[in-house]
Amino acid sequence: MDGVRMGFGAFGAVFGLVALLLVLVALWMMFSAVRDLLRARRLASSGIRAEGRVISSHVHYSGTREDRSSRVVETIEFTTDRGQTVRANPVVSDAGTPRGAVS
Repeated sequence: MDGVRMGFGAFGAVFGLVALLLVLVALWMMFSAVRDLLRARRLASSGIRAEGRVISSHVHYSGTREDRSSRVVETIEFTTDRGQTVRANPVVSDAGTPRGAVS
């Protein structure tokens, strides 16, 4: 065997680094989930309801030709209580649900 040989120590180090990477990714995912939950609770408790209107929408396609998915991307415009006009693309779209329905 003239190839490069990895001893048990090197294998253990690589295995440990992969395990550490997986733990860090899991921690980051949990941190992000808790942060998003806290933001949503804060918005629900102190946010002000506003009516807006869809000013544009288009279908966004992603994936490969064999495994393609689509979603509707809307741009919504509304006016704040201070008179500022805001345009935004919501993270979650309820396109296709009847008016007033909760998705």
